Amino acid sequence: MSLVKKKIILASDHAGFKLKNSLLGVLSSDKAYSHYQVVDMGVFSDEVAVDYSDIIASAARRVKEEQALGIFVCGTGIGACITANKIEGLHCALVMDGVMARLAKEHNHVSCISLGQRCLAPDKIEDILKNFIFSKPQLGRHQRRVEKIYSIEKTSSHI
Repeated sequence: MSLVKKKIILASDHAGFKLKNSLLGVLSSDKAYSHYQVVDMGVFSDEVAVDYSDIIASAARRVKEEQALGIFVCGTGIGACITANKIEGLHCALVMDGVMARLAKEHNHVSCISLGQRCLAPDKIEDILKNFIFSKPQLGRHQRRVEKIYSIEKTSSHI
């Protein structure tokens, strides 16, 4: 019987290319992540400017369809986060450190995080990855709050 690996979808625009590649390097070389299949959805160069909304929307849809985890990078992380959050039923958090990554997963049940290449200290990368990937959503009051967010999302999409 073969074990199906959970996917981690990476994507960036040109302004997040170097950080995305650093994340890819850590995820590919650290044995802690060997139970995950890492999918790089681009971009594959920082030489040509691209619109983050195009790249991130495509990756976010795949995260939702495949029930994967997503890590999205742009210059500040803000545009990537806003774009990912436009996919109904998908929640993304902009994080700057491991605590934010852990709490976003535990308290807000996010399946995606966004990062800003221009804003993030390189020494935070491994802490963010470990906290996001290995944390589990907490139930109880957090589940109730997340369900309220989904309810708001459903009623707001019909306005």
